[in-house]
Amino acid sequence: MGRTLWGYDWHGPSLLNIQYAIKALMNPTGIFKDYLKNSIPDSNKLFISGHSNGGQGAWYFISHYPDLILDSSLAEFNNDLYISNLVNIPILARVGANDNNVPPMHSRQMVRLVNEYSHNPLAINLSEVINQGHWFDNMIIF
Repeated sequence: MGRTLWGYDWHGPSLLNIQYAIKALMNPTGIFKDYLKNSIPDSNKLFISGHSNGGQGAWYFISHYPDLILDSSLAEFNNDLYISNLVNIPILARVGANDNNVPPMHSRQMVRLVNEYSHNPLAINLSEVINQGHWFDNMIIF
């Protein structure tokens, strides 16, 4: 469960795996305690990123669980219902302008909805990389 042709889908058991991994990094034990002693992440400063299905998962994760409470969501896959959770979270959505796998219109919609809800047209930003499709061959700086 949680596995698709493209990998884990960030919903159900897959989401629990992600949350357990974050929790484990915050409180390392055994050999990981010594290995991570100088680099234990701050749970208040998580950086969430994803590509393709992982990008959809990033939208899902930050919109449904900004407080990391599992019971805060009842409607699976409906990221737009949780727009209010994205207010005051710094977000840069990045897409290939010619992506024919995950059309840029999905990210445009999320950005527009958050900006409207925030009453701020610049609350979050969208970077569309011209002449790029679903996957970039190299890092493109803007």
